Amino acid sequence: MPEIVPVPPEEGKCRFTDLELSPEIMAGVQSMNFKYCTAIQEKCLPHAIAGKDLAAKAQTGTGKTAAFLASAMTRMLKNPIEKRAPGTCRALVLAPTRELAIQIHKDALATGKYTNLNN
Repeated sequence: MPEIVPVPPEEGKCRFTDLELSPEIMAGVQSMNFKYCTAIQEKCLPHAIAGKDLAAKAQTGTGKTAAFLASAMTRMLKNPIEKRAPGTCRALVLAPTRELAIQIHKDALATGKYTNLNN
């Protein structure tokens, strides 16, 4: 796993490094060259990481998928289940189209690159 690189602060921007993401997820996020959160990520990620329910709506391309993947994976890594049967599902992501499901899977592989999570 690569070292987490500090990101310089910028006025009015929330850095991913400001969030309580697991180190493995932070390394994945940085390997995708993400440094600063989008508006939807800044609003949603703290609540999602804390395990709170939320609903959000934003335009395509604003980072909703990255937000829910990073928060879900962080929660799984920080809260492992003891004596879990191999191959059991901890999260199920539903998508309305095959193409979107493929894209979400690709993003999950990149986000979780430095974890032992299966997608």
